[in-house]
Amino acid sequence: MTDPRIAFAGLLAVVNPSPGRSPADVEQSLLSLGPFPGWPILFDHAARHRVTPLFAHRLKQLDWMAQTAFPLDIAERSRLERVIRDAAFAEMASLAELQRLSDCLVRHGVEPILLKGLALSRICFAAMGQRTNRDIDLLIRPDELALCDRLLADLGYVRIEPAAGLAEPDAARWQILHKDWVYTHPVRRTIVELHYRLFDNDALARTIPLGQIERVDLFGQHSMLCFSGDALLSYLALHGLLHSWSRLKWLIDYQIVRQSEWGARSTGRAVPDAALAVRVANRLCDNLFGTDPPALETHGISRTSLLVRTSVKAMADGGAGELEDTRFGTTVKNVSHYLISFRPSYWLAEIRYDLADTSRDGDQADGRSSGPFKRVALWIARKAGSASSESK
Repeated sequence: MTDPRIAFAGLLAVVNPSPGRSPADVEQSLLSLGPFPGWPILFDHAARHRVTPLFAHRLKQLDWMAQTAFPLDIAERSRLERVIRDAAFAEMASLAELQRLSDCLVRHGVEPILLKGLALSRICFAAMGQRTNRDIDLLIRPDELALCDRLLADLGYVRIEPAAGLAEPDAARWQILHKDWVYTHPVRRTIVELHYRLFDNDALARTIPLGQIERVDLFGQHSMLCFSGDALLSYLALHGLLHSWSRLKWLIDYQIVRQSEWGARSTGRAVPDAALAVRVANRLCDNLFGTDPPALETHGISRTSLLVRTSVKAMADGGAGELEDTRFGTTVKNVSHYLISFRPSYWLAEIRYDLADTSRDGDQADGRSSGPFKRVALWIARKAGSASSESK
């Protein structure tokens, strides 16, 4: 069985966004791993990290690794050609739907901010088809939510989180714990996340400087507001850290933005609560993209070091499986949130969320939801069992 860290390092060798990497550079990185995991395994890891289109584009740019020890065969090339084509079509469809949505909202006096998605496709790659986009994230003011909810229904969308038809008091309770309402279109199969704040924790990054919101041209077809400079880097850093950077896609976005003209507008002053997240993101980028082989081992007991170590573990140790599908994956991620800020209001909001969280992350085997206390008890029991078995 392939060591998941070796497979992860192999994926990194291909999709590393550092400029100027040649086939020989990638070949040397792969040779340093020892036994090559094989392209199918790297493909599975690319899918898990949501970087399959970038993986395919990079290998094509590298002439499918011809004249190296790791050439792709015809079947593998054909598979990746389909990935490239499908990703381009998916983003074109997403752009058309985004334009339909935003035009409707603007006609009714709502101008949303586009978070991630096609804005990052434009900023990071200046082309469609190199980034996986599965939904459309729009940020609105909280007082615009009811209007936008009606408008999306008029456009054929069905609200799935919270469920359509939920009583108003229950919907209000949802808004206390969650940052967005989620919709799906039954025909177009588009998913829209309508954000009324940036993060579930309502004490986190409450303000974004208006001077760091700009209009981005989306491939000459449409334009929308999005974050830039410190606001963009801070948002990406916090978003990634809140998910323990479990997908490489997010870190690649951050690194490319960091090196782009949009990142160059940064003054080095992160938005409130984001300074630690930015330090973690910068350290991860330096460790994973700036060294060959990547520095997957991190030492130290500072908050930055602990969060870097947790993030590398979330990225590299789970193999092709999602973080939430690994035992205690969600628990470790949620516990790490308490290191992001020590402000009482932030901790109170985080505790409130965790006490209400019924997500299932493999901590239970009976199929029933597990609250935080049950997760801790099961973790202790499992560790005690492991220690007992090791002593025999």
